[in-house]
Amino acid sequence: MQKLKFILPSAEMKPAFEAFKRAFAERGEKVKAGMINPNITDFPEWLESLRRDKSTTWFVFRQPDNKLVGIVNIRNTLNADGHITCSIRPDERGSGYGTETLRLALDRARELGVVEAEILCPPGNAAARRIIRRNGLEKTDNNIYRKIL
Repeated sequence: MQKLKFILPSAEMKPAFEAFKRAFAERGEKVKAGMINPNITDFPEWLESLRRDKSTTWFVFRQPDNKLVGIVNIRNTLNADGHITCSIRPDERGSGYGTETLRLALDRARELGVVEAEILCPPGNAAARRIIRRNGLEKTDNNIYRKIL
């Protein structure tokens, strides 16, 4: 697997983001991570919504070709989705990017002051459950997984 790099979104990344969203649309899926308000279609407005939000969103680029393969959103305070939400580009799934992205996201969460990470995993998402378990999170109740950082 190639190296992944977390980069804060900027205006220059619009073409990569549009290609990322298209990959989801082609599969009838929607991007979840970083979608503070999924109704926003204007990229500059979306960037501004990220700046106003009380979380941090990163684009995950594969090195050395700089392809956007994921988006990660980390919240310092717990909400209904947990502390971390990740979206991996559908045509890149199964390549280990989800596992590595979550590993790096847990490191970032620790740097941001999260002491015990909590992640919600929908019951029908077996791939996400495997990624979560590979990163050492334990199921606590319902569909919630936790790890002390």
